[in-house]
Amino acid sequence: MEKKQLKQLEIPKWGTYLRGRWRECFASHLSLKEQQEIWLNDFLWHLCSCEKVKCLKQDDAITAFHQQAKHKCTIFYQFIDDAYLYEHADTLTIKDLPYIEGDMYYKTCM
Repeated sequence: MEKKQLKQLEIPKWGTYLRGRWRECFASHLSLKEQQEIWLNDFLWHLCSCEKVKCLKQDDAITAFHQQAKHKCTIFYQFIDDAYLYEHADTLTIKDLPYIEGDMYYKTCM
């Protein structure tokens, strides 16, 4: 990542806050009951898999991620309270995302 001039800053204990903001931005059109019915508390991605929002999937989602202008980018996970802020993230790819192979709490798209 050093070649890419990516600057990664770990943000401890921001996961809860960021997950809350994510819900406000993407799931606020659903009632609390509707959110519970799709188990949104357990898995944020259920919003997409239950087709409660329009979203890109698989290769289309990865392509869109790579094409997105992202001077700054914040990465957070469902069950981890740490988050990561990337600056100069225009070259950030899926393979650059922090994850631990085999750990069920970190998701990889490779």
